[in-house]
Amino acid sequence: MKSLSVNDELYIYEKLNIEDGIYSKTIKKSNDTAKYVFKRIKDFLHTEIRLKDYVLTNTNDTIYGEIKNPFFGKSYLLENKNTVKIEKETIEEYRYLNNVYRYLEKNKVDIFDNRNAYLKLIFNGNIQLYEYEKLVANKNQNNSLITNEVKNYYFIVQRQRLIFTKRDKL
Repeated sequence: MKSLSVNDELYIYEKLNIEDGIYSKTIKKSNDTAKYVFKRIKDFLHTEIRLKDYVLTNTNDTIYGEIKNPFFGKSYLLENKNTVKIEKETIEEYRYLNNVYRYLEKNKVDIFDNRNAYLKLIFNGNIQLYEYEKLVANKNQNNSLITNEVKNYYFIVQRQRLIFTKRDKL
């Protein structure tokens, strides 16, 4: 297979850039994340032009710039030399790497989860489909090793009202 289509996005086969010491030939991989967004499903790559990041404030002001996601601390938007922190009290929605995130009320997925969170908009039409990622610690029963895994939860919203919830493991 040379390509596949998922949610109207075309993924082209591109072998990962791996050099193992035995084979001298490596395949060049694009890393221009300033102009493009790359999504990968195993050895298939989807490339699209990167849209400008923005934040939408609670007062309906849209501020364009570049969102930075530091290892420690909260994400923020860098506009010229000004910074805008992405906080629930002031930011209603933001776009980062061509994905739109909205601050919404949702069902709790576990006892320690918050009622509200930024959810990634997957589909926007008569209904909206949102994805919520949560890092969960799991304890292996055999060797008592604690591992972290990402669990994805999906929420369907119709007219700002939650109507269905589904959980899926990746």
